Amino acid sequence: MDRDLIPDVVAAGGLVPALRQAGAELGVNVTVEADGAGARIRWEGQDGAVVRDPLQVELSAKERTFFTTGMGPGRGVELVSGTVTGLGNVVRLAAAWGQGVALSHLHAQFPGTYSSKLALAHEQGLEAVLALQWQMLHDQAAEEESFAAFGELVRAAYAEPRLRRLSAFTSHWVLGFSTSVHPRARPVIALGNKVCPPCAGAAQVMGPDWPSRPAGAHRAVN
Repeated sequence: MDRDLIPDVVAAGGLVPALRQAGAELGVNVTVEADGAGARIRWEGQDGAVVRDPLQVELSAKERTFFTTGMGPGRGVELVSGTVTGLGNVVRLAAAWGQGVALSHLHAQFPGTYSSKLALAHEQGLEAVLALQWQMLHDQAAEEESFAAFGELVRAAYAEPRLRRLSAFTSHWVLGFSTSVHPRARPVIALGNKVCPPCAGAAQVMGPDWPSRPAGAHRAVN
């Protein structure tokens, strides 16, 4: 890393003390801890309430910017990431993030940050996440014209209210369903006759004839 790109960090003795110093200079109450080669910075509210997990900060190796990442509860979905310039802006971003500022407002205040469609859905709530997951499955099925049975499986599963309420994903042409939208949640049901490593431990349901017989998808779902 070019030390000339981060003289203020070098002068402070590292990223952690530099962020602490920047917070003190701005009058923003933050707690900063080392996190590998980077740092974790948390805004401390007056009442001690924790709205979001700490913001993760890393130094860029090629330019005078800082790469930041904000994760959802339990280090689940990445809600926001991107670059900011200057230690002061890192502290300001950490404060806005910690106060629960909406993702769209974060992007407006810090143009170098970004949130995925899934992150924006998580901010809206469970129903928005489930709706996006199913929309992604329908879109993928529409693109796989050479494997019409997959689309049949998706449509049959979506038509079943009990499955439509679950978090859904696909891997190896198998549909997996979980009771949680957390990325590391273990699926409880899998529909398909392929080997699906992410579905290990789930109850897998589907006859071997489903790719050639569309009705097989409906039989598995029902």
